[in-house]
Amino acid sequence: MLSEMEHEFEDETRITARLIDLICEMTIVQQLNLLRELDTRDYRGGRSDYRRSRKIAVDYEFDNRIHRDFIHDISAAGVFIGTHSPPSVGELITLSFSVAKGKKPLTITGRIVRSNDRGFAVDFRRSTRKESSE
Repeated sequence: MLSEMEHEFEDETRITARLIDLICEMTIVQQLNLLRELDTRDYRGGRSDYRRSRKIAVDYEFDNRIHRDFIHDISAAGVFIGTHSPPSVGELITLSFSVAKGKKPLTITGRIVRSNDRGFAVDFRRSTRKESSE
C-alpha cells in the first residue's frame, strides 16, 4: 500500500505529465499566451523559475558515451544532474527523461552552465541563444 506522500508524488507526477502533454499540443501562440498569464502570478518564491526537487533518471551523451544519472531538481529553465564526472561548462547537451512512468521520454537540449564535484546544471534556454550566434 502506498503511503500518503507516495500518493501525493504519484498524483503530482501525473499532473505534471498531463500539463506537459497539453502544452506540447498547443500552438506556439497558445503557449506564449499561457506563459504570459502564468508569469503574472507569483509562483516562484524569489527564484526566476520555480524549482522542484525530484529524482528522475536521465540519459545524456558526452565523450562519445551515453551516461545515465539522476536529475536532482528541475524547473522550466533547466535541471541539476548529480554525477561524479560532469561535462565541461559551455557544452551543448541533449537530455532524455520521462516525467511519469509509461510516458514517452522528453528530449531537451541545453547548455552546461555550472559544473562541480556533485554534478552539473543545464540551462534549457541557453541552447537556442548560443546556437543562433554560432
